[in-house]
Amino acid sequence: MRKTILALASIAISTLSYGQCEDVFISEYTEGGGNNKAVEIYNPTANPIDLSNYTLKRYSNGSTTNPDILQLSGTINPYDV
Repeated sequence: MRKTILALASIAISTLSYGQCEDVFISEYTEGGGNNKAVEIYNPTANPIDLSNYTLKRYSNGSTTNPDILQLSGTINPYDV
């Protein structure tokens, strides 16, 4: 009985600590030679997301001002990159 309660409590705690992401996020960053860099954006939702509502801001060499701003375009399908 004690093991069953412990197992159920363990499952409940792990379920409560699981966070749901409701927006796109950068799932991978790749850096090659020179200016060869890329990001992968993931859609964790059940709906397609229009990327025209999003921008990426790049700050060079630790700067906190004047970022390069890239306006995104296209659509990411549900659970896709």
